[in-house]
Amino acid sequence: MLVVTITHPVEDYARWKSAFDGFEVEREASGTKFERVLQDVDDPNMVTVVMGFSDRAQADSFLGLPALKDAMQAAGVSGEPKFHFMNQVASYDH
Repeated sequence: MLVVTITHPVEDYARWKSAFDGFEVEREASGTKFERVLQDVDDPNMVTVVMGFSDRAQADSFLGLPALKDAMQAAGVSGEPKFHFMNQVASYDH
């Protein structure tokens, strides 16, 4: 499984979260396996989204959607997103 993290500042977390939740159909249609939303402890307007995909091509397809860029802008993403692509090699829940 490919895991992508997307970190970026937002103007207002509540506004951003509402827009994120409203993009669920598009995420599911793009084949996301899971999504996690993380909020910085010291800066609640710094957000990291963790998403799982079957492979890099699927992730690139989703991240290249013009609708995603438009949704991020409308949600108040206020800085350039930082993307990291990683292969999941283990997973543990306690």
